[in-house]
Amino acid sequence: MATRNIGETAGWTLRRVPRRVGTGARGRRGAGPPVDDGAVPAEYLQADGVRVEEALEVRPTDQARRGGGPPELALEVDVKAGEAALLAIRHPSGALTFNRSVARTARAAGRRTTGPGVARFRVPVRRVADGSAPPAGESARRGVLSNALKIVVIKIAKPAVDKAVSIALPRLAAMWEARVWAGKNLREGWFRVAPAGGAAGGLQLAPALPEPGQRSLLLVHGTFSNAAAAFGDLSRTDFFDRVRPTYGSRIYAYNHFSISRSPDENAELLLSELPAGAPFEFDAITHSRGGLVLRSVVERRGQHGALADRFRLRRAVLVASPNDGTPLATPARWEDTVGWFANLMEVFPDNPFTSGAEFVSESLVWLASHLAGDLPGLRAMDGAGPLVGDLQSPPGPPADAYSALVSNVHPDDGLWQRAVDVGVDSFFASANDLVVPSEGGWRVDRDGTPYVPAGRIGCFGPGGNLDPGATPVNHVKFFDRSETADFLARALDGQTQPLPAIDLQAPLPD
Repeated sequence: MATRNIGETAGWTLRRVPRRVGTGARGRRGAGPPVDDGAVPAEYLQADGVRVEEALEVRPTDQARRGGGPPELALEVDVKAGEAALLAIRHPSGALTFNRSVARTARAAGRRTTGPGVARFRVPVRRVADGSAPPAGESARRGVLSNALKIVVIKIAKPAVDKAVSIALPRLAAMWEARVWAGKNLREGWFRVAPAGGAAGGLQLAPALPEPGQRSLLLVHGTFSNAAAAFGDLSRTDFFDRVRPTYGSRIYAYNHFSISRSPDENAELLLSELPAGAPFEFDAITHSRGGLVLRSVVERRGQHGALADRFRLRRAVLVASPNDGTPLATPARWEDTVGWFANLMEVFPDNPFTSGAEFVSESLVWLASHLAGDLPGLRAMDGAGPLVGDLQSPPGPPADAYSALVSNVHPDDGLWQRAVDVGVDSFFASANDLVVPSEGGWRVDRDGTPYVPAGRIGCFGPGGNLDPGATPVNHVKFFDRSETADFLARALDGQTQPLPAIDLQAPLPD
């Protein structure tokens, strides 16, 4: 038997799930073991060396159920020499989590080994009786698990493990990101942006450098994304018609790696590609992590030396910017971060995460190999990290430069249950848009100075000033809204926003 209960928590029954032989993640019919449909999306299994070993359904035994249920699921999985294993678990809430082993031991003596042996897993399991969300202010209610967990045992082949452990993770990430972008015909650099037109909308990007001596608009995308994916929904609004008199064709984007490069590195490359000479004058719109890239350009002039003189900012709108960091970027909780993004892409398939599925897939190799979550592009968004700490320290940005557009999302019962199972429910203790804290979007610097005053803040959702009762606007759905187009156009033109002022002294409702 390849997978079995172990130890004192053998209060579970395991049933192997018959699996049909189908097309694997890379389209090779019959390649590897049969794939269990629906448990793990094929796009999360596309990395080299990743395969499904078996699928199981597990339930508490009747005796364990009567006693309140076992506190955790403890399993051991047979592994070959050099091979690694990972558990993917589909919870009754629909949540998908990834769990790495806690130990690897020899089969007989129980000693740690890198040869043939067993990988041991201990997975805390939340047991919710009725599947409903907890009342406000309370933690998830505990009860007897009434539905089965579906477990997929994932094996990582020895060559993939050897590669992962022999190369530093930042370099691995750089190799991976370059490969993914090349496969999608994407490249870094400056591009001219124009609406694609037609019913489908979207943006057309053509390589081009900005024109010196004229005011231009710059778009800076966020994590796992690129400019066309991040800002394409703006073409479905009247935004480009409204700003055409100001910018004409001078709308540009800077595409950049967001996982293997830090925002400082992105900023350095952005500046270095501008021709030397008279400074280029920009307005800017950023999304998510792109706000940190722009702030590095504008506020860390000492970091960039003479290159910083090539860029002059007039006005910028920071959309969903993690100015004060995000808990999802904490390296210590990398496992939860991968799981939460996997779930978000399932729940919101219309998203700008161009390389998100590939990131989840490659992360399975890194997680199974027990690599630390040291990814420069993500680590930079850690609120306790050096980049955020430096950006949030003096000197502040230019006066009257920044506006902020944020959202406060209250998840419905289904999404809340997923968050609890993934382990990110504590993130929802403060207002957020499912990825970054809402109030951090306008908190530029920590010295108490309101560099983004209340009159230059737009906020969707509870406690906000932009149609708070409308369909929730989450982190990936800002740019198809007419309210967004109106806020952006007014902010870039320096107009007063016709909105109630946000009370900066009162926290948004969570």
